[in-house]
Amino acid sequence: MTYQAIINGARGVMYFGGNIAAAMTAGDARLGWNWTYWRKILRPVIEEIGDKSPLAPALVAPDSTLPVRISGAADVEFCVRQAGSDLFILACKREGATVKVEFTGLPDGAATGELLYEEPRTVTARNGRFTDWFAPFEVHVYRFH
Repeated sequence: MTYQAIINGARGVMYFGGNIAAAMTAGDARLGWNWTYWRKILRPVIEEIGDKSPLAPALVAPDSTLPVRISGAADVEFCVRQAGSDLFILACKREGATVKVEFTGLPDGAATGELLYEEPRTVTARNGRFTDWFAPFEVHVYRFH
């Protein structure tokens, strides 16, 4: 949901609920906070979007005017940001079946895109296009230098 919010224009996110006792383990309840959720779920997400992450420049960049489009699924949302010499595509899928999608409209110089947080996985763009798979609720962050 964090990435979906960013893709749809959020420039800040807030998380809450760590103090809800019904969602805590017995150990966390003794401490008064859901530290298990923090360690396993929320902290990794915060580290991915934090100011020291490789994604940080894209999070403050305006949306790109490049004519990037997607085909193959109506339930994959994305945004394109340019920061310095890097092109970022943030994409997420809602529920449903696993799908193969094609991104088009990338600049000619875009060749190999690394998938942040999925290293060493990459995609190769040719003629301004590349394909990739999305499972339900999956997020991909592509960076082309």
